[in-house]
Amino acid sequence: MPDEFDPYQEWLGIEPHEHPVDHYRLLGIQQFETNPEVVHQAADERMTEIRLHQTGPRGRYTQQLLNEISAARVCLATAATRQAYDSQLVKLPEPPPVPPEPPPAPQVMPTKTPVPATAPTQVPEEEPEASPAGWSKILIAGAALLVVIAGIGWGVKSWMDGEPATKQATDRTEDSPSKTAGKRRLQQVVARQEGSGEIRLTPAIAKLHGKNLKLATRSGEDQIENWIESEDWVSWKFAVLRPGYFTVEVTYLAAEDADEGSCLLQVDQESALSLSIGSSAGQADRTGKKIVTVAKGGEHTLAVKVGEKPGKELLVLKSILLAPVKRE
Repeated sequence: MPDEFDPYQEWLGIEPHEHPVDHYRLLGIQQFETNPEVVHQAADERMTEIRLHQTGPRGRYTQQLLNEISAARVCLATAATRQAYDSQLVKLPEPPPVPPEPPPAPQVMPTKTPVPATAPTQVPEEEPEASPAGWSKILIAGAALLVVIAGIGWGVKSWMDGEPATKQATDRTEDSPSKTAGKRRLQQVVARQEGSGEIRLTPAIAKLHGKNLKLATRSGEDQIENWIESEDWVSWKFAVLRPGYFTVEVTYLAAEDADEGSCLLQVDQESALSLSIGSSAGQADRTGKKIVTVAKGGEHTLAVKVGEKPGKELLVLKSILLAPVKRE
């Protein structure tokens, strides 16, 4: 029996008739909201709610929703991308219908009456005035012609006005941050510190450096794989409101020939820390931990690079969590 579970409805209260869901409805905020703080707060609340279900029986639905919420946050928190997105939501008015042009009246050729050779010269009579029915036909034809001209003018103007919008929509599609696995993003998502102080760095918002690394989805979870070259590396951007010491928890899979390898963790330009890799034989996730210092608030970068790679592949990266170190 197919699974009819709807995570949008069950977890976010979005009814089926509200699909397709725009970014504002996904975050549960008023449409065309311009305050970035409202956007960030709503996104954090939504992501916290979704993560409560990650380990439950419906856990496979959570990653896609988290990716969509991250993309909505990036789009709406920046004025330029938000305005471009809003222009898509506003529908242009439909052009007025143009009535068909009435068919021309059939022309009747006048019949000439033969004039006798001996007929006297006739004095021309005055031209009779047009009848009311004749004037009505003239007015109707003139009005139809004006409507046709107006319709053509409206169409030309709409085409001229609509060309930049079409180009803008094309550019937005090409620069969309929600492109799927294997495609590089033109604008990187900034992971933000949650109310608990934690910062979650998922594969979906990572920047992949090198020609081999790729983002893939296995069993409903994103992961970074094909780490076969020592020059390949990964980075995330994250924002900190409460700086201090953080435990970096790296969750990964590693083959047997990757045992005794290592990766390097580096925050901004600080000294890199070496994290040993243990083989999981591809069966279960493993987690390695290191403590780093984030001395000030604001945006930072975390890079993961190759230390020692004894096997064919360094590791398969599942996620990274920065958890604040609790003071005793």
